[in-house]
Amino acid sequence: MSYAINRVVVIGSGTMGGGIAAHVANAGIPVYLLDIAPKELTQEEAKRGLNVDHPQVRNRIVTASLERLKKSKPAAFFMQEAAELVTVGNLEDNFEWVGEGDWIVEAIVENLPPKRELVARIEKARKPNSIVSSNTSGLPIAAIAARTSPDFKAHFLGTHFFNPPRYMKLLEVIPTRETKPEVIEFMTDFAERRLGKGVVICKDTPNFIANRFGSISGATALGYVLENKYTIEEADTILGPLIGRPKTGLFRLQDLVGLDVSSSVGANLYELIEHDESREVLRNQNLDTLRTRQMERGRLGDKTGQGFYKKPPLGVKGDILTLDLETLEYRARCEPDIASIKEALKIKPLAKRLEFVLAKDDRAGALARHTVYNSLAYAARRIPEITDQIINVDRAARWGFSHELGPFELWDALGVRKTAEAMEANGIVVAPWIKEMLAAGHESFYRSDNGRLSYYDPARKTYVAEQAAKDETPAATVGARHALSGIEYMRQMMAGELTSSGMAQLMDFRLVEVAEGRAVFSIKPDERHYNGLGIVHGGLAATLLDSAMGCAINTMMPAGKIFTTLEMKINYTRPMRRETGEVLCEASVIHVGGRTATAEGRIVDASGKLYAHGTATCMLFRG
Repeated sequence: MSYAINRVVVIGSGTMGGGIAAHVANAGIPVYLLDIAPKELTQEEAKRGLNVDHPQVRNRIVTASLERLKKSKPAAFFMQEAAELVTVGNLEDNFEWVGEGDWIVEAIVENLPPKRELVARIEKARKPNSIVSSNTSGLPIAAIAARTSPDFKAHFLGTHFFNPPRYMKLLEVIPTRETKPEVIEFMTDFAERRLGKGVVICKDTPNFIANRFGSISGATALGYVLENKYTIEEADTILGPLIGRPKTGLFRLQDLVGLDVSSSVGANLYELIEHDESREVLRNQNLDTLRTRQMERGRLGDKTGQGFYKKPPLGVKGDILTLDLETLEYRARCEPDIASIKEALKIKPLAKRLEFVLAKDDRAGALARHTVYNSLAYAARRIPEITDQIINVDRAARWGFSHELGPFELWDALGVRKTAEAMEANGIVVAPWIKEMLAAGHESFYRSDNGRLSYYDPARKTYVAEQAAKDETPAATVGARHALSGIEYMRQMMAGELTSSGMAQLMDFRLVEVAEGRAVFSIKPDERHYNGLGIVHGGLAATLLDSAMGCAINTMMPAGKIFTTLEMKINYTRPMRRETGEVLCEASVIHVGGRTATAEGRIVDASGKLYAHGTATCMLFRG
C-alpha cells in the first residue's frame, strides 16, 4: 500500500495543535483545523446581537487560535500566505471534514478518556487507509486506541511535536505493536523530507524519550537548587550555555512550559513509573510547595506574564523582574557573584569548559556536578526501557531541548571511565551495562569504523553502524559532526578517518589543508565538469567556494553547532579547462558571531592565477 498526504486534519487548536497546523501549511499542504464549539456567548457577542448558532460564535475558539498564529512571535508561518491554507471549523458542524484527511492529528487535552472518545468518532468518519496520530506528550499510545478496530490500530501511532513545531527539530514517532511497518516508514520519511523534522522512533513508554529524560533531570536540578538556596539567576546562569544548554536555563524553561503544565506532567509521570528508581524527585516537597504557591497566585509563567520571571505589561517599557525564592516577591535582577563562571565562559570548547566547572569547589561546580552527573547516569539507566539505542537519547536531547550535546555524546567528551568514577564518588549509581562496556575495553560510546559512525549497543555488547538514510550516501559524517568540534571533524576527514561528503565524491574534489579559520580544497577539472561551451561549468566553482568557505567556518564551531549558507556572492575572473590543471580553493573566516559567520574564498592555479573569488554568510545553529 502506498501512502500520500494531500490534506491534513488537526483536531485541537491550542498551542500545539495550532502550531502543527501552521507548520503543515508551511509545507504547502491544505489543513482543516477543528476545535469545540462554544456553548455560551461572550459579552461582546451578546452586544452584537449574535446567538450561539451563529458561525462566528461556533468557530470563535478556533478562529481566535488562527489569529494568534498569524501574529505569533516567533512567526508560526513562513509567509502570511501560508495561513490561507488553513480552514477553520468546529467539531459539531464540520466533523465530516475528517473524512477528507489523509493524516488526522489529535491534539486535544492531555486526558485519556476524552482522547478515547475522540478517536472513536474519528474511526467512524475517516476514509480507508488514512493515517491517524496523537500528539500526546506522554499518555500511552496503545491505550488511546485500545477500543478501536484492528484496521484503525494498524494506521495509528504517536507523533509528538515539540513547541514551537516550526522551530523545534525533534519529532518523536511512537508506533504501537499493531502499527503497520509501512505506516511507520512512510510517516518517518514524510516528517523528515516534507516537514524538515529530525525523527526519533520511541517505545510506547511513559513520556517517551525526551520528556522522560527532561522531567526527571529538571526535577533533580530544581530540588537541589531549592535545598541549597541558589538564586534563580545563579541556577539559570550555571545550567545554561555554561554547561552546553540553551539560555533558558532552568527557571526560564519552567516559565516557557508553564508551571501548571510541568506540575501536571510530573504528577502523571510519577504514577506511571513505579519501577523508576529516580521517580521520587518528582515529589520533592520544596518543589511542590513552590509550584503550589505560585499557581495559587496565578503565576503560571509566560502565559500569565509572570512565573519565576515577571515581564512588564504589554506595551509598557520596563525591566524583567526575578522572583526571590525566599520571599516569593519580585525584585530587580541580581547577577551571580561566582568568580569561576566568568573564567569558565572564556573557555570556548564545551568539554574543556565543563571540565573546568565540574572541578570547581564552589556553588557553580556543586550544582553542575549534581545536574550533569545525575542526568547522564539517569539516561544510561533508562536503556533499554525507553529505547535500545543511545543515539536516540542524544538526538532527543539535542533536537528537543537544544542541548549542544546529548548525554552520551557529552559523556564521551568528558571521558567515559573518568566520568563514571566521578559519578560513583558522588554517590550516583552507574548503570551495570556501562561497567560491562568499560570492563570489555570499550572506552567510548561512539567511534568511527572505516569512516562510518558507530555507537555502542548494550544488548549486543558491541558497536553498530548508524543506519544510512534511504537513497543517500552513508553519512557517518552527520553523526560524527555532533560528537566532534568542527576542527576535529575536519581533521579526521582529511586524515581519511571519516568519509567525504557525497557532493565531494560526485565532483571529485578533496580536502588538502585545514586549520582554525581556514580550509583548502583541491580539484583537477576535466571534461566531466564541462558545460555546453566546452569550459568548466560555473557551478563547479560555486560548489568549491561554498564548500571551502563553509568548512572554514566549520573549523570554528564547537561540538553540536552546525551551519548552513544564507548568502553567497561569486565573481568569475577567467574560465577553467582540463588544461588548467589542479586548482586550489582557499577559504578563510572573516567573522564569527553568535548567529552568523562570514568567510571569503578564492580559486587559484599552481601559479597563483585567480579564476574565481567570493564571500559567504552562514547561519549558525544547534544540530
